[in-house]
Amino acid sequence: MMRLKNYTWLLVLLANFVACTPEPIDIDLPQADPKLVVYSQALPNQALIVTLSKSFSALSSPNENNIDSTQQDSINNLFLNQFLVDNAIITIQGADYNDTLLRVTKGVFVAPLFPFTPGNSYQLNAHDPVTGFSVSSNATTLPIVGFDTISAKRGSGEDSLEITLNYKVNDPVGENYYLVNVYTDSIPQNNFFSFDSNSEGNSISFSDREFAQGKVEREDKFQVTNTDTLVVSITNISKEYFDFLEARKRSGNSFLSEPIEYPSNIINGLGYFNLHAPSASVIEIK
Repeated sequence: MMRLKNYTWLLVLLANFVACTPEPIDIDLPQADPKLVVYSQALPNQALIVTLSKSFSALSSPNENNIDSTQQDSINNLFLNQFLVDNAIITIQGADYNDTLLRVTKGVFVAPLFPFTPGNSYQLNAHDPVTGFSVSSNATTLPIVGFDTISAKRGSGEDSLEITLNYKVNDPVGENYYLVNVYTDSIPQNNFFSFDSNSEGNSISFSDREFAQGKVEREDKFQVTNTDTLVVSITNISKEYFDFLEARKRSGNSFLSEPIEYPSNIINGLGYFNLHAPSASVIEIK
């Protein structure tokens, strides 16, 4: 009889819990207003690439369940194409450069023969005639820093995709920040939206705070395709851009994202305008 009473109380409690469960409530979350997103990338042949897009809400993500990777890639490309800005007017002005950038493809513009003069500041202005949005930014070029020594060694086994990169940098005076990129073929000139490890290259950013003044010596491991040759670049970057890259890595490495509080030097927009020029080396894997 006691056991029956215990079950009775359990049933009563369950009934009360179900009865007290509130009905689902639809919540209408207002989406943030879109803004222009700027990103720039220096190429070793003295050209500056600038991409221009519009931000979008995470609620409009194109990811769907029950579709294969090929379909997902197609959906992502169509989705991305909606937010690339076409026929924008982008200018850069400085002491030794004053020009309107050339359109390469939708959302991608180039400043050919850009000087990257260390210590010089340059003003970027961009206007989208469709939305009427305008943004601006100012950036200063830092000195180009190269590798003192660099070597790469493959992991155990002929088919190993892991390589260990050893390198030294003659670190300039003061606090400095660096971006190292490893490419398995050549420095890509058409993929301006990636930073994380992918089929085209690996990237790592770091500061010189853990090293003795003037000497940076590191050993980093990367996963690469089965190749005998690497292109490795190092770029002297500002602390502000370093913070921006760190925030992007934590958020999934997307330039086209909802407008959350990333570090940015874009007035009235998002992203980052930087003039950090890389120094590249071609090395053989031992």
